[in-house]
Amino acid sequence: MKSALLVLILSCFTQITAQQTPVDQIAGIYHQKGTSPEGGTTYILNDNHQFVITFFGGILKGTWQQQGENINLTTDNSPHYVCYGRYIPDLEGIQIRFNVEETNETLIQFNTLDTEMKPLFNEGANCFLRPYDVVFEEQPTALYLLQSSEYLPDSPLYHFSNNQEFNQFLIINLREEYTTSQQFSFPFINGQLLFDLSASSRKPVSDLSEEDKLFIENYLNTNLFPDKLTPDDRFFPEYHEPKSTDTIPFIRLEARVLPRPEFTKNETPLLYYTCEEE
Repeated sequence: MKSALLVLILSCFTQITAQQTPVDQIAGIYHQKGTSPEGGTTYILNDNHQFVITFFGGILKGTWQQQGENINLTTDNSPHYVCYGRYIPDLEGIQIRFNVEETNETLIQFNTLDTEMKPLFNEGANCFLRPYDVVFEEQPTALYLLQSSEYLPDSPLYHFSNNQEFNQFLIINLREEYTTSQQFSFPFINGQLLFDLSASSRKPVSDLSEEDKLFIENYLNTNLFPDKLTPDDRFFPEYHEPKSTDTIPFIRLEARVLPRPEFTKNETPLLYYTCEEE
């Protein structure tokens, strides 16, 4: 009886392991054709189970696993809001630069949380002109931010404390695909990833140029939002004629993520962008 059970267990194990394709035969480059003029999507699967997805205007990263005949991919996700601060000795007033997605409808409140929040942009804003810089007279001791849009899921409230008396802030809000973990699953059969409308044969990662390899390696191993933001980092503000104080690093403020409160929207926005219709 024991021998028969052992044979059955070994048989099942052999069938399961037989379905697993070696990692080095999966790792590679796959291209999903697109229907838009911008082109399709490229999937780069590394043998350490990290992956990068590149598409027009964007890049995502995450981890992949094999499950039977399917390859499951899960993207990393970033916070809805990140806030950096620094002290500039010769700065007049308090300055906040918003590096945000216009359609996400950012709402903000300073110092004390009550039932009213101020929108960054006016209702029906168009003709946006970056950078979005706002100057205040009063130094904020706390900043409250949330994303409110009829097109996106509700976000929680983000609370940042300014306990270092910073007078210049950088607030970052990314597109939804970066703030929401996404999961994809594609069949992997005979060395091909099968997409909805097309199939892609595996190409070796070695086909990438040295420049692309270095970029992807840095992207996979670099924190998108480091504790200290320097001029070499992706989100550090660009200046046409930088002064010595413009290169001072930003320090990331710790975020408290709170339940989304009940609120009303102030009718006066921080920034107003409207172009006349033709």
